[in-house]
Amino acid sequence: MERILPLLVQLAVLAALALVGWLAAERIRVPAAAFLGPLMFVGASAILGMPQPDFPSWAVMGFQVVFGAFLGCQADRDSVKRVAALGRPVAVATVWVILSAFVIAFVLARMTTVDVTSSFLSAIPGGVAEMSAMSISMKANTPIVATLQSLRVIATMAIIPMVSKKLALPATAGAAIGGALSDPLPVWSLAAPATDVYLVDEVSTKRPAEGNSEVVGWLACLGVGLVGAAIFVYLRVPAAAIVGSMAAVVLCRVSGLGLVKPPPLLRLIALLGMGSYVGTGFSDQ
Repeated sequence: MERILPLLVQLAVLAALALVGWLAAERIRVPAAAFLGPLMFVGASAILGMPQPDFPSWAVMGFQVVFGAFLGCQADRDSVKRVAALGRPVAVATVWVILSAFVIAFVLARMTTVDVTSSFLSAIPGGVAEMSAMSISMKANTPIVATLQSLRVIATMAIIPMVSKKLALPATAGAAIGGALSDPLPVWSLAAPATDVYLVDEVSTKRPAEGNSEVVGWLACLGVGLVGAAIFVYLRVPAAAIVGSMAAVVLCRVSGLGLVKPPPLLRLIALLGMGSYVGTGFSDQ
C-alpha cells in the first residue's frame, strides 16, 4: 500500500499535466495538440526533476495498437484500386521519400551523436505520434524523435502556407477577375462562408451511432489489430505493435470484413497517453 499510493499520486499528476497541456496546445493551435501538449508539459516536469511513474508495457502497446488500427482503417478496396491505378507515381514518390530520409538520417547521424535508427525515424515524413510510437518499439531515442518530428511539423505548417499563398496569389487573382467578368456570382453566394478544408476529414470520420453493430465493428477492429500486433511481436518485426495492427486491419478491410474505425475519443486517449509516456523520458542531461 505504501508503494501504490505514491504511484497513484504520480499518475494523477501526470494525467492533470496531460490534460492541461492538451488544452493549452489546442488554445494556441499547436499541430497534433493532443500529443505535443502532454509531451511538452510532462517533459518539462521531468526536466525540472519531478518523479515520473513507470508506464506498464501493456498500456504502451495498447496505445500503439490503437494508432495502428486507426491507420489501417484508412484503407479499403477502393483505396487499393486507386493506389494501383497510380502505381508509377506512387512508386516514384515512395522511393524518393525513403531515399531522402536515408540521406538526411546519414547526415544527421554523422553531424551529431544521434544514432542511425533515431535519425531515420526523425527524418521520415510521418506523423509525430506514429513515428514516436515506432521509435519505442525499435528501441530508438524517443524524446529525440518526438522533438525533431515536432520541429519538422511546426516548420512545415509555418513555411508552406506562406510559400503557397505567394505562388497561388497571381493565378487566383487572375481567375477571380476572369470569372467576375464572364459569369458574375450571385449576391447571396458572396455572403456565404467558405468551407474550412481542414475540417473536411474530421467531419467525414464522424458517424452517428448505429447501435450494437457500430460497437461490435470497432471492437472487432481493435481485436484484429491486437492479434496482428501479437503476431508481429512474436516474429520480432521492427515496430511490431503499430505495424502489425495496421497490417492486420488493412488486410481484413481489403478482404471485405466490416471493421469500423474506433471512436475518436479512444484515439484522443491514446494520443494523451503516448504524449505523456514520451514526456517522461525527457531529462535535464
